[in-house]
Amino acid sequence: MPDKVFWGKNLNSFLCILILGISLFPFSFAGCTGKSSSSTEKINYYLQKARENPANPASFVNLGWAHFEAGNYREAINNYEKALQLDNNNITARYSLALAYIETKEIQKGKQELNTILSLEPDNRLALLKLGEVYLSSQEYEQARQVFKKYLKLERTSATALKGLGDSYAGLGEFERAKAAYKLALRYVPDYREAKEALDSLEVKK
Repeated sequence: MPDKVFWGKNLNSFLCILILGISLFPFSFAGCTGKSSSSTEKINYYLQKARENPANPASFVNLGWAHFEAGNYREAINNYEKALQLDNNNITARYSLALAYIETKEIQKGKQELNTILSLEPDNRLALLKLGEVYLSSQEYEQARQVFKKYLKLERTSATALKGLGDSYAGLGEFERAKAAYKLALRYVPDYREAKEALDSLEVKK
């Protein structure tokens, strides 16, 4: 991911950024400290914390992330839902729940959670980027285009959003606009391999 906004496979790094960016609760995550521990140890640790602090939504968010990392997506969902029962507007819990739904292929539910976040925080960049990505994967190219255009109003130099916009245009058959978006992404991040490959694939179609 070329932009400063980072999420994806490295969930520990993502959570550190998410906590710093949203700062809803003063909670910590073992992965942020660089300490190595087994999935079971993490789960047990945060399970104990949740038992000690059952009224704190962050307790269940942390426990949910421990399960998420272990691939226990249904358990993760259960814990995020517990957090939302305590605080229905908890953005961290909703975003995490959206990711878990996407992992379990419950795409509509994932979209619903992301759209709920955007109804609460219209300029939430993590939710916008993820929603655009989900629309692309669902081949809903017009919806994806609208989301990435909105993101670019917030951060016009985002290579990630420009790549997504290019993919949206390509899906809509607007290849010249797609090329322009890819080229602009490469202007900001010259070594953006995915944008270069997408551009090359369109150049071949000449």
